[in-house]
Amino acid sequence: MKAPNCDRLIEDNQQAGYMIMVACHDAEARRYFKDFLESNGLSVVETSSCENLTEKMLAINPDLVLMDAVAPGVDGFEACEDLSSNAATRQIPVIMVTDIMDPELVEWSYEVGVSDFIRFPVDETLLKYRIRHLIEKSRSEREWEELQRQLTKQLYEKTQEVSEIKVAIQEEWEAHRQTRTLLERYKGNWRRFITEVGKPQPRTVHGPCRGLRIGKDSSSNLRRLAALTEPELQALSSFRPTSYTPPVQGTLF
Repeated sequence: MKAPNCDRLIEDNQQAGYMIMVACHDAEARRYFKDFLESNGLSVVETSSCENLTEKMLAINPDLVLMDAVAPGVDGFEACEDLSSNAATRQIPVIMVTDIMDPELVEWSYEVGVSDFIRFPVDETLLKYRIRHLIEKSRSEREWEELQRQLTKQLYEKTQEVSEIKVAIQEEWEAHRQTRTLLERYKGNWRRFITEVGKPQPRTVHGPCRGLRIGKDSSSNLRRLAALTEPELQALSSFRPTSYTPPVQGTLF
């Protein structure tokens, strides 16, 4: 089996700019972790207490936290509960440093947000690859959630656009329907008039809609109707011809 390339790992860590927060009350342990992490290309921020850890992390925004399980005041388990309850820190991985490996305690620790455990003496090879894996997993999850938010936003915007287009089409269709109704009413008035006076029907309409041709819904009629103003449409709907123009040669209807 090919041995892992540690130099490549260090170079990748430096290029990625990963930052680790070490929250440990023991100064010697903090110094050890700081030297080890920096030797592997990682930036390190130290704190001697888990008190107000959420506020510290919000200010620094580390990629991972390495913390004591047991510490004076607020211990690591209480701090993890606070981190898990905050949406901004919930996805930051936590590695707990402890010698306590009671099965019930381990199970509860995972429930409150602990990502992994490390014990003394530290297996340094295992630790640096666990750190790398947890950071990349956390970043991938956050990128995926951000992509989901963007896609959801785009879907909502496109849905709104489609709804607006649908409304515009419905309004356009209703206007077209009303125009056709007015045209049919106007043609009916002409037919009744011609029947009453017993004269041939004229080819071209005179009156409020000059230029309309009676007999079929020609494209020229529709273009003429589309150009009518509101008063002209109203006049068209109630127009009653009182005279006619003699027809030109040809069938009119």
